[in-house]
Amino acid sequence: MGKKVPIAETRILLSHCVYGQTHPHSSRAFWQGALRADSPYHGKLWQDQIATSFSSHNILLTAALNSAEEGQPFTHIGIMHNDVVPENGWVDILMEEMDRTECDLISVVTPIKDLEGKSSTAIDSHDDPFLVHRRLMMNEVFRLPETFDNVDCGYPDRNLLINTSCFIMRFTEPWATATNEDGSLKLNITSEDKIRRREDGKWMAYHSPSDWHLSRTVIQLGGKVMATRKVKIKHIGDLPYTNEQPWGTYDTDKALEHVHKNQWIGSRDTVLPTENGSTVTISMNEEAA
Repeated sequence: MGKKVPIAETRILLSHCVYGQTHPHSSRAFWQGALRADSPYHGKLWQDQIATSFSSHNILLTAALNSAEEGQPFTHIGIMHNDVVPENGWVDILMEEMDRTECDLISVVTPIKDLEGKSSTAIDSHDDPFLVHRRLMMNEVFRLPETFDNVDCGYPDRNLLINTSCFIMRFTEPWATATNEDGSLKLNITSEDKIRRREDGKWMAYHSPSDWHLSRTVIQLGGKVMATRKVKIKHIGDLPYTNEQPWGTYDTDKALEHVHKNQWIGSRDTVLPTENGSTVTISMNEEAA
């Protein structure tokens, strides 16, 4: 687990990853809304825009590494995609949650752009990088603490896989700059593809996304990974898909129901936000009624 960096020593490098058309509200959230008006991180945030694909986020890592070798090390790095719109002050919130939980990588739970309510946050398989045990549904996320890890999900023996649409990572731990025998960096944000036969003998194309690869690598190197809905976010598509409330056609990941056996994630209660900023808890019995 990472140690809290004093604010006076903090330097954050953020990248706005641009692929396709950038939503104007996303640009504002990155360039103007990253910090609160009273944020202690004013003057400690460096921002840049990278025209990139999902597999090219490593540009951010190389920028941080080269800056450190030039005597200007960054203590934290982060990415925000150009089709998400987090609330104002999202960097402050993620930094506060990172320090409170002593985690090394924290990401905002972001819904996928469909009506089922899937998120790109998942519970890993035990031994296959091209498969996951289950994806978290937005209905399930509200049965968990606002900020949670794999243990909170009921899977202490599996990795929590986060997405890279809006995240902050600590860059002060030795594992962040550890290298392999050939001198290459162990940490990387890359995807992988493979064509192989399914159990029924049919050929199928498999994809292991870069964000889940980053999660696995950080955990393997000794880091702590967490996800949060404390930052309100909209994933912009045909609709603004939000993490501000439970929603979706399904309560569990139907596509992987044969794997997780429809087992619930989290408690049997749903925690709903109210207009005045408080919360109300609804038990399953009340929902059924």
